[in-house]
Amino acid sequence: MEQPGNRSFVTTGHLRSLAMLEDSKSAVETISAYRSALGGVEVLLRPVAAGLTVMSLDIERCGSMISVGAAAGGGVLTSLPPSSERIASMVQAYDRKRENLVRGSEEELFSLRLIEGALDNRLRLAGTPWLFVAHEWRVHLSNGSNGKIDLLGFDPLERRLVAIELKASAAHATKPDPNGWDAGQVPWGGVRGVGVDGHLVSRELIRVVQLGGH
Repeated sequence: MEQPGNRSFVTTGHLRSLAMLEDSKSAVETISAYRSALGGVEVLLRPVAAGLTVMSLDIERCGSMISVGAAAGGGVLTSLPPSSERIASMVQAYDRKRENLVRGSEEELFSLRLIEGALDNRLRLAGTPWLFVAHEWRVHLSNGSNGKIDLLGFDPLERRLVAIELKASAAHATKPDPNGWDAGQVPWGGVRGVGVDGHLVSRELIRVVQLGGH
């Protein structure tokens, strides 16, 4: 997975974070503790190079995708399970961050709905055979651009990774992507319309792309 300039999609830090998740007992205990501290809100442990971030799936009260904890890396876990004091501190910081949140993103809320649905459906994304792997995964492309993949899935039939870009509207889906990811657009296969706020929307709200030919 080496990329231009010897930069990788997956770093040594990512592998350390994934190793933390392999301790399923501690991971489940951690998720349960945060769920309880947040009053029943589901969370997702997201592997990043620095550790695991605790992502809130509180679609009702969050205007966009935010992590539990303070801004600027204040919510990164480097071991599991965290202490009850650490959890309480991160939840307090999260409550303040959520209440002061100005930025809203329909695309990010759409992503959270798809993630929530995948977690309830054996990791399957949006009624497809694809399995949810990660979200907002940073990549460095051959054209020199950097960006984050909205959703990263695995296609077990074709045995390939699937990069999914979410768009706020069909009109946005037809515009050139600022990262230049449009050139490698791939066929839809079994993708169907997915629901937003209970309404069936066009599959054009999801764009599947190849990353610079990689």
